[in-house]
Amino acid sequence: MSKDARKWLERGKSLLIVALSCSALVLLLNTGQDSARSAGWLNRLQSLLPVGGGGQSGAVLLTETVRPVRMAVTTELGRYGVQYDNEKLDELFEAVNPLLTESMAACGPAQKGGELGWRNALESPGIYFDFLGEVPLSALSDQEAGGLEQPSARRVVLTVGQGVARLWYWNEADSAPYFCNLTGTLREQLEEFLAQYATEGGGSLFAYEREEYNALSDWQLITAQEFAPQVYQAANPLGGELLNRVVQAAGFNPHSLYTVNGDLVVKDVGATLRIRPDGRVTYTEAAGAAARLSVAAAGETATPAEAVEGTRELLEQTLGQVQSEARYYLISCESQGDRLEVRFGCALDGAEVRLGGSGMFASFTVTGRQVSAFTLHFRSYTAMETTSLVLPLQQAIASMLAVKPEGGELLLCYPDTGADGPISASWSVTALS
Repeated sequence: MSKDARKWLERGKSLLIVALSCSALVLLLNTGQDSARSAGWLNRLQSLLPVGGGGQSGAVLLTETVRPVRMAVTTELGRYGVQYDNEKLDELFEAVNPLLTESMAACGPAQKGGELGWRNALESPGIYFDFLGEVPLSALSDQEAGGLEQPSARRVVLTVGQGVARLWYWNEADSAPYFCNLTGTLREQLEEFLAQYATEGGGSLFAYEREEYNALSDWQLITAQEFAPQVYQAANPLGGELLNRVVQAAGFNPHSLYTVNGDLVVKDVGATLRIRPDGRVTYTEAAGAAARLSVAAAGETATPAEAVEGTRELLEQTLGQVQSEARYYLISCESQGDRLEVRFGCALDGAEVRLGGSGMFASFTVTGRQVSAFTLHFRSYTAMETTSLVLPLQQAIASMLAVKPEGGELLLCYPDTGADGPISASWSVTALS
C-alpha cells in the first residue's frame, strides 16, 4: 500500500473513532494511579474502538517515540489520570490520538497565555498529555501544525468550555503557556468524546490544587492508587547476531570489524563506527564525507518532524532490535546552528531509565538530510517477579524536603549503573522551573 493510501486509510480510521467515541535525590518510592473504577471505565473506552483497532499501528498517527507517559481526562464529574502503566495509557491514547492529531493540524494562530488561563485549561473538561520530553509540535501531526509557532512542548491540553475549544501547550523555552482556538467541528467532536466518559471517583489532581502538595511542581499529576513498580533485570545485549544487524544498519560490513584498545571498530570512506564493551556505539563522519545515512525530507534540509521520524527509523533498526520491555521516547529535537540534534530516552512502564545518571540512550546529529553522527547505548530490561520497595507519596515528599527544601517535581525513575543485574524504581527530584 502506498504512503498516501495508508495516510487516507488512517484518517478514515481516525474519523471513525472520533465519530464513535466523539535525583540529585533518589528515594524509595510509591506513587499512585487511579483504578477503583478504571476497569469499567476503560472497558467502555475500549468499546468505542473499531474491532482490531487497539493495536499499536491502529489509528495512530504519532510515532511510537512520541507518546505520552501520563494522561488525564477531566469532565464535570471528576478527573481520571493514568501514569506508570503502559497498558492503560495505550488504551486511552489510541482513542484520543486522532483527535489530538487533527487538532494540531487545524489550530488557529497561537497566542501567549497566562498562568491563570493554563490553570483554567487544566481544570476545564478536556484531555491532558505529558510527553516527558520536549516534542516538536510539528511532530504531533502528519500535517503542518496550523498556527502553532513555538517549537516544542512537554505538556499539551485539549480543552472545551463556554462554547470554545482550545489547544494549550506549555513552552519550556520561555516557561509560558500558549493556546490556539480550534474549529467548531473539533469542538463538537471533543464534547462528544468527553460525553462518553464517567470519571466519578477518579480522584486525580494537579499538585497546585491541594495545599498538601505545594512542595511539588504545580503541574505534577497526582493519581490515587498505590502501586508497586516492577524490578527489572538489566544487561548488555550487544553481541552475536544483534551486533551484526547493528553494523549493517549503519551501512558497514560486519566482517570488516577489527579491535582497537578493546573496542570493535570499522571504517569506510571517511565514516567510523566504534563499539565499546559496555554497549555504547558511536558513529562519526569526517567533514565532507559522502552521505551514508540520511532521513527522508521534502527539501534539502530536514524539518524537526522529518528529523524525528527519520532518526526514529534508525533507532528501530538498532536499539529497537533488542529484546527488552523498555520503550524509547523523544527527549528533544534542538537546532544547533545548521544541524538538528535529536535525543531519545528510555522508559519502563512510563518511568525514565537513567543510565549512569543520564536519561539519554540515543542521540543523532542531522545535517541537512544527512545523519552525520550518532551515539547509542544498548541495554536490555526484563521484568522480574519482584517489585520495588516504595514509600507513600507524602513520606517521599517529606524526605525530599529534608534534603531539598525548595521542593521540585518528583518522578519515578530507574537508576542503572550500567552493570548487569536487577534495577529498582525510586523517586528522583528535578528543580522547580
